[in-house]
Amino acid sequence: MTSKNSLARLEREGKLRRQKPDIGQMNDLLDAAWRNFEAAGEILGPDFSDLIRKIQKFRIKRSACVYDPQGLIGRGEAEAIRQTAKVFWAKVRERLERLDPQLRLVKEF
Repeated sequence: MTSKNSLARLEREGKLRRQKPDIGQMNDLLDAAWRNFEAAGEILGPDFSDLIRKIQKFRIKRSACVYDPQGLIGRGEAEAIRQTAKVFWAKVRERLERLDPQLRLVKEF
């Protein structure tokens, strides 16, 4: 089943409804994401700066794909994004475990 058929089915079932995009709201969300990334570089320090820079590039690429579907993300790039996210999460978790050793008792949270 294609994604177009899935969306049509979900719309018929009343689980989704069509909505006009609110460009202003999307821009506000992107601006907030930018501020959060800038703050994360300051808060987390230099160990995270390369990862945050990579994630920022991926965010820009994602935004371009949303607004210009011709710039789609390929399988290799999607895998690179996934791997970067895993590394980022591992570093964040390591930092949190140093701050609160009890987190070591929990596999995932």
